[in-house]
Amino acid sequence: MMKNNKEIWVFAGPNGSGKSTIVSKYMDGSEIPKYYITPDNIISRYERSMSLLPSIIEVADIVKVYDNSVNPTLVFEKNEDGKLILHNRERRHSWVDKYITIPLKENGIIDITDLGFFDSNEVK
Repeated sequence: MMKNNKEIWVFAGPNGSGKSTIVSKYMDGSEIPKYYITPDNIISRYERSMSLLPSIIEVADIVKVYDNSVNPTLVFEKNEDGKLILHNRERRHSWVDKYITIPLKENGIIDITDLGFFDSNEVK
């Protein structure tokens, strides 16, 4: 029996950085619902939205978080096996730790010494 995975894609970056282009490239034609949020709403809801990332990571089966501030860069992943992976150490911004790594650690979701949680320098 095929499992129906819950998958969430998050594209982050300043206005004009190409988030809409990435969504079009990777998601057009897919059956994944897409939601557009106006720039003013993004700014006003930024902290609240980012603070929800740990909860999303907990409930979703697969998570991929990209930083699009320069070039689209995969910075965090929860793969189909449930393994949590930090990617692109040299290109990763501090918001990844602030909104993902630290809250997951504080909520007891991850233990930095856990072998299922590792840091990859691999560029994706």
